Amino acid sequence: MGLIAENLRDKYKEENFVNDSSVYSTNKTSWAILKSYSGAISLAEAALILINFDYVFKNNAASSYASAVRLKIDDGTNTFLVAANTYKSGTAEHTYNTKALAFLPAGTYNVTLEGKSQASGVYAKIKNIKIGKCSLADFVGYQTELASLSLSNDGSGTVISKTVTPPSPRKTCLGDLSKAFLCVYVCARVQSEDALIKFKNPGQTDADYTLKLFIDGVQVSWIEEMAEQEQIAGGALASYICPVTLGENHTVEVKAVNKTGATRTVEVYITVVLCPWLLPYYTAKGPIDLDVSYGSTIYIGADPLHGDPTKNLKLGVKKAIPRDSDYFASVSGTGKITLSETLDINPPEATFLYINGYGGVIDRIGVDVR
Repeated sequence: MGLIAENLRDKYKEENFVNDSSVYSTNKTSWAILKSYSGAISLAEAALILINFDYVFKNNAASSYASAVRLKIDDGTNTFLVAANTYKSGTAEHTYNTKALAFLPAGTYNVTLEGKSQASGVYAKIKNIKIGKCSLADFVGYQTELASLSLSNDGSGTVISKTVTPPSPRKTCLGDLSKAFLCVYVCARVQSEDALIKFKNPGQTDADYTLKLFIDGVQVSWIEEMAEQEQIAGGALASYICPVTLGENHTVEVKAVNKTGATRTVEVYITVVLCPWLLPYYTAKGPIDLDVSYGSTIYIGADPLHGDPTKNLKLGVKKAIPRDSDYFASVSGTGKITLSETLDINPPEATFLYINGYGGVIDRIGVDVR
């Protein structure tokens, strides 16, 4: 039959809005604008927005202090806090790559980046700012939204609860889709910006204004988190990704506990997307149940999405006691990678794809049928 292939990332619909390598810096002790882009994002239809920038912390002071940065998107009426990062240290300079996702409806949007320092000898810098839109196959997105909750001290409650539906099952050129990956981005602040956000995992002690994530009623551990430091309140970011079953609804909940000592309101900006082709943080079984004929050569490619981590694609067989040696083909690396393997010895029906590389995406699959 020859080669059958699918492009899972529609490059014709992709667009870069910001690609700025300049360095923007502040040492002000109140939030200051580092850089703004008026009307930078223009969407004819709802789209997945990819955000990536480098936050640079620099401390010239004698003591340990903190600085922070945050990124906002607005349509002239509504403002969404979608990314933030913070760090505290003594005399040092560190660079931290920051990535986030947003899902926005059609419209024109402004982008504003802000910075804040705890002391005049400490700097908050941003560089290598990249923002664009992406189009993926089998994608379901829920619009970035704001939810708020006011709690008295020691109070607790649900900030937001969403029911989400994965994409529909279908047959690909490599076999049936069996799962999608659910990805959650939460950017949050205390409304008065006089108390700190802390993201907590199961078993951890509540502190400051605690935020916890629940998937299908079970508390989970945040994958990446940038909690606020010292007195630099105004923006904290965390994310999570996990596999979910197709054909079933799933619930996403963010719950809060107020340990700040007074009644305060928390604002949570949440983005939820589902797609089989997102790469998870931890190694997980891939989204496809392989169904190809003996002797066929399969191709699976992965690409950077809103980050460029080391991505891993592996083929293995099911065994009673799993070992690393169970993988008979693998590829690993940053940038664009491709795994190709002819299934002439290992049975396709007992072969499984294993993947990881949070911030990357499977962008193409194919099979050369023999």
